[in-house]
Amino acid sequence: MKTQSGLIALLLFCCFLIFFACRGPNQPEPLYAPNFQKPRVTGIVLTDTEGNAVMVWGNPNGKVVADKDKTGDFLRMYLPYPNPTNGSVFIEYVLRTPSEITMWIVPAVGPNQERTNIGHFGNADFFSPGGVAIKVFFREEQRSPGGYRVHWDASEVPAGFYRAYIKTDGLLVWQDILIIRKKSDIPPGFPRNIFGEGLP
Repeated sequence: MKTQSGLIALLLFCCFLIFFACRGPNQPEPLYAPNFQKPRVTGIVLTDTEGNAVMVWGNPNGKVVADKDKTGDFLRMYLPYPNPTNGSVFIEYVLRTPSEITMWIVPAVGPNQERTNIGHFGNADFFSPGGVAIKVFFREEQRSPGGYRVHWDASEVPAGFYRAYIKTDGLLVWQDILIIRKKSDIPPGFPRNIFGEGLP
C-alpha cells in the first residue's frame, strides 16, 4: 500500500513539473507570496473612501522588508481605500527614485483561519504552493519618481482577506485588504456597527 501511495505522490509531482514546464515561451512565471504560503492578516486599518484612517482592527501587519535602512526614502505604500470594501479599492504608492517595480495581489487568511499548503490525493499528501497571485498589475516595469494610484476591481473574487505587494530594488512592501459583501462575510471580532444597514 505504501508503494502505491508513493507512486501516486510521484505521479502528482511529475504532473506539477510538467504543468510548469509547459508554459508558453511568453507566459510569465506565476508570482507568489513569500514562502509560498497564504499570508496571515492579523488586523487592518479601516479607511474611508478618501483614504483617511477611521479605526484599527487587531494588530495590522502592513510592513516594509528592506535591505536598506531608510526605506521611506525609496518606496512608500499607503493604506488601501476604502478598506474594507465590497469590491473596488485604490492603492497608492510613491517612488523616490527611478525603479523597476512589480505589483501583485494574493489571497490571505484571517487571524483564526487555518493556513495549509498540504493537498491530499487518495492516501498521499503533497505540497501545494499557496499564496498564488490572483492579480498582477505590472511586472518589472520601469517607473519614474512620483506618486501613483492603482485601482483594483475585485468584484470577481470571493469575499475575504487579500494582501497587495509592491517589490522593487530589494524592497518588499505590503498592505492588507478585506472584502465584505454580506453580513456573514464579517470576520469574528470585527466591528459590525461600521456598516449600518448597508449589508444584506
